[in-house]
Amino acid sequence: MSEKSFDLSAALPIFDGGELFMDAIYSIENSKIPFKNVYLSFNGESDLDYQKFLSIKSERNFKNSYVVFETKKNLDAVEHGNFLLYQLRNFLKKDSVLFMLAHDDRIIPPKIDEFISLLSNNELSSTIFFPSYHCCMSDNYHEIIKIIEKDERISTESFFFKSLQENISTNMSGMIFPFHALLSSNKTTNKAKSRGARFEHMTCISPGINTIYFHNKLNMLIGERPDSEGKMLSYKDHRVSAFYYVWSFLKNGQLKTFSKAPTYFYYLAKNWFGYLIYK
Repeated sequence: MSEKSFDLSAALPIFDGGELFMDAIYSIENSKIPFKNVYLSFNGESDLDYQKFLSIKSERNFKNSYVVFETKKNLDAVEHGNFLLYQLRNFLKKDSVLFMLAHDDRIIPPKIDEFISLLSNNELSSTIFFPSYHCCMSDNYHEIIKIIEKDERISTESFFFKSLQENISTNMSGMIFPFHALLSSNKTTNKAKSRGARFEHMTCISPGINTIYFHNKLNMLIGERPDSEGKMLSYKDHRVSAFYYVWSFLKNGQLKTFSKAPTYFYYLAKNWFGYLIYK
């Protein structure tokens, strides 16, 4: 598949980016990934980050095309996600492919031929891709504290049941998925996400997604922050969101193997009980 065949764009939500977000943009520029557009969403009452971007952009010859949105007010992560989705609907088709990047993470330049081959040899309309992660603290990107990588291609159903039994490491940054998955997950699980359900996992069980692909063709540098919204969630938030995750799997028509029905309904009942206590 040639580069021109890809309708692949990147989305970068930014909130109080400070000194971090321009390095995320530089990593996009250096990656050589053929993005059709890069969508920047600046979240906050202040436009300092936006003005900084405009100033640097005027001084440099960026190779990518940038589309900029501004919330003009402070939104939490879910509200900002909804704002970004509303804007993207004006630019993307349902079968467009989206690459997500957080403003405190970086793309490590891939071997571009291998990366293109990965996308070329898989069905982009029904597959979600997760890269490998080189994790560090966001105040020291030079010291890698752990590496998370694997090469595994599994069905959405297998991913779901595996996620109920073990912690599957996923991150928004470097995640690649068809835009229709985001539209569907937002429509059916917005309340769940507002209570702490993982964005990545909810998107993976969207209608029309058949395959989850963990690969090593792209490495992401993940700047971890102990004060991130995800790490501040309460036990109550986790219990409520767990129920929505399990319920959405059935609602989205992803339970396809009859023999797995008893296991599914066990987890549904278990998480429904937790939901009744903590809702």
